Amino acid sequence: MKKNRFRKNRIEKFFLNNKLFSFFLIIAFIAILVQLTPTFLKKKELQKELDMLDREIAEKKESTALLKEQIYLLEHDPEYIEKLARKNLGLVREDEVVYKILDSQSPHRTSKE
Repeated sequence: MKKNRFRKNRIEKFFLNNKLFSFFLIIAFIAILVQLTPTFLKKKELQKELDMLDREIAEKKESTALLKEQIYLLEHDPEYIEKLARKNLGLVREDEVVYKILDSQSPHRTSKE
């Protein structure tokens, strides 16, 4: 009889201790979760910023390569310089005649009414 009572008492203590242990385990898990959530969110935000900066670096590298190519052409290719002078400055050679074609919708033309 005493063994049964002792056994029953022991089982009750075990379950009581397990409930208490489970409760503290859940509280500890919640506390850890509360502590780690802002860190996780900050990491995610920083990762987005890092990705954006990586894309920006790639764009800048591409732009730099194009500018280096243009500098090389300006220093070594007279035909390229001539092309830019014609396009941007409207320059022509001495023996050339330039014809400008105006659109019919151009505001410079007068219409007969």
